[in-house]
Amino acid sequence: MLLNTSLYAKEAALKWKLLESNVGSEISTLQSYKDNIYAATADQNLLSFCPEDLSITNTVVGNNDEILALVHLGSSASSPSTPSSSHMAVACNSPFIRLYKVPEYTCTLLHGHKDTVLCLAVSTQDPTLLASGGKDREVRIWRLKADLLSCLVVGTGHTEAVQGIVFTNLASTSLYSVSKDTTVKFWNVNYEAGQMSSLRTEIAHEKEINCCDVSPGDEMLATGSQDKTCKLWDKNLTLTVTLRGHKRGIWCVRFSPADRLLATGSADGLIKLWSLTENVCVKQLEGHDCSVLSLVWINDQQIASSATDGLIKIWLVSKQECVTTLEQHEEKVWTITSLKQDGVLNLVSGSADGQLITWRDITESAALLKQVAAEKIVLSQQKLSNLLASKQFGQALKLALRLSQPFTALKILKKLNMEEMEKAVLSLDNASIDQLLGYTVKWNTNSKHCEAAQSALFIILSNYLPDDLLKLSGSRDWVEGLLPYTEKHFQRLSRLQMKSKFTTFLISNIKATAIPQQENEL
Repeated sequence: MLLNTSLYAKEAALKWKLLESNVGSEISTLQSYKDNIYAATADQNLLSFCPEDLSITNTVVGNNDEILALVHLGSSASSPSTPSSSHMAVACNSPFIRLYKVPEYTCTLLHGHKDTVLCLAVSTQDPTLLASGGKDREVRIWRLKADLLSCLVVGTGHTEAVQGIVFTNLASTSLYSVSKDTTVKFWNVNYEAGQMSSLRTEIAHEKEINCCDVSPGDEMLATGSQDKTCKLWDKNLTLTVTLRGHKRGIWCVRFSPADRLLATGSADGLIKLWSLTENVCVKQLEGHDCSVLSLVWINDQQIASSATDGLIKIWLVSKQECVTTLEQHEEKVWTITSLKQDGVLNLVSGSADGQLITWRDITESAALLKQVAAEKIVLSQQKLSNLLASKQFGQALKLALRLSQPFTALKILKKLNMEEMEKAVLSLDNASIDQLLGYTVKWNTNSKHCEAAQSALFIILSNYLPDDLLKLSGSRDWVEGLLPYTEKHFQRLSRLQMKSKFTTFLISNIKATAIPQQENEL
């Protein structure tokens, strides 16, 4: 639908094809509102244009579709070589790279690739450089500047889709790419000339290659393939060793940032840790029931992994155990990445359901809260002891209930006579009365504690109206719990009373037998 304003309609009509090439999708609706032009595209995006030159001023993404890769990029002002979370590049089931500005999450669609983008990588030497590869068989390098990515150079040479890409750690002018065509390429980039050339190409595997990674010192390149093997190459792409052990294809490989270890994740549901010194599997992480799609080292002792069932697991490498499982996603999680921001670890995951979820590590804050809670409990215990020593039983009972300590409350009630107990119980508010009645249900099941439970119950029932008690939130539960055992105790006491009366009757009816008299002495 064209604009209602004729001037805008003319401008939009004249530049219609240009707009379509910029947004990459057919415009389904075009409207003007408050001196702005808004367009809705067929792929569920809402675009805002400047009326003067029809440049895109804002993009609202309605659907991410299937998220295949994501990376953080951008440098901090204080340290240009340090990655920050100012921007996030996302590759979806689309030829457009989505550049999100964090934390506003305003989005820009980047046109360049002609088919679906499958992989992304950021240079460790220059966090503003982004490399991408896709089904169009191209490798592109972008630079982030002023919240926009501009394509610097394009590399061609692969005959099938590019499925993995990684910069070398010591230079931003070198990178590796792996492809469905079973080859691995080593690229050299001349940014000044805008040229990108392949220095070496090797047929690396028997089947398509899914992933690659470079060791921290650039000594090794690891590639993982559908042929169930992971291969290690030196920086000249000379094969050094083939790691065998997985029963199905390998989807992800990651070098440890500190130790000489390599982690591989496979469609067999296993994560294997390989020693780079001995080239053998030294540990195996078992817990996923399906394909492991992505791995990231959180630190030198922890790994995060994602799988096709939507689960993300955090592993403690030294103990070979899963310490936590994140269950927010409902579809396969293709990619996860980690970033430490302001001393706090963040994980970001993207899945086939189009969700981008950021996870924050709360281990330290949770430990701090736990410590504070423990200190409060110690202080409360000391206060409780002081109240008992000063015979302030009402306050002591309130504190025991507030601390959720039923055994302490029971000990307090057992120390009181009926008058003191009544005074203490009647000093409680409705919430505490409800809590106390819940405890009496448990005490009433034991004949050793039923006397205290029945005494508290008698005081409450004698001083509160039934309608008021039924308004308590747990009334139904404690009524149902008290009735059967109360009847049982009543029957037991009735039998005991009958027995005691029979004993009294028996004693009163006992007659003394005749006492033999001694014969008088002659």
